[in-house]
Amino acid sequence: MNKVLVLRQCNKDLKSYGGFQHPSSGHVSAPDWNPKPECGSGLHGFLYGEGDGSLANYDPENKWLVLSVDKDKIVDLSGKVKFPEGEVIFCGALAEAARYVYDNGGAGRAIIGITVTGGDGSTVSGGNSSKVTGGEDSTVTGGDGSTVSGGNRSTVTGGEDSTVTGGKEALLTLQYWDSKTNRVRQVTAYVGENGIEAGKAYKLDENHQFVLA
Repeated sequence: MNKVLVLRQCNKDLKSYGGFQHPSSGHVSAPDWNPKPECGSGLHGFLYGEGDGSLANYDPENKWLVLSVDKDKIVDLSGKVKFPEGEVIFCGALAEAARYVYDNGGAGRAIIGITVTGGDGSTVSGGNSSKVTGGEDSTVTGGDGSTVSGGNRSTVTGGEDSTVTGGKEALLTLQYWDSKTNRVRQVTAYVGENGIEAGKAYKLDENHQFVLA
């Protein structure tokens, strides 16, 4: 069977929602497995570290697991996946677990918590709470709560509560949640215009304006 990697978060005692106990290594299975494509009745996580990172808890004491799972047992839940069983092959902090996924088939994906650097002309992506850096003429994207940087003439995009930095002539974009319309909105700025300087980190203030981070 083809194997895939799933990233998931547990508390410091390796327990998940409902008190289910995960091992730090080895086999784990869900006692209540149901393949219906709905939340619950299975083990849950992010396929190759991608998905809706807002579903995770980023307490620094939490443990993150990487599981090897049979591909044909994965059930897509739109933003996360569930599965009946797998093998825990890594246990540690988020950055370490994200790097494990990256080094074992996840390169090029928007992995939650990844720290990744690309060269000139690269396209580099990270999920929530990631640290993503690109060179000149690069496209660099991070999810919510990320630190995103690019070189000259780069396109730099960060999710909600992110900071962005660009070189000369870079395009900076930050996202925020508009609670009045229940949708994500974007604010853009250009390095070299309206006081936006190269090499400095920016965030959005409470009025959704670019300010120094």
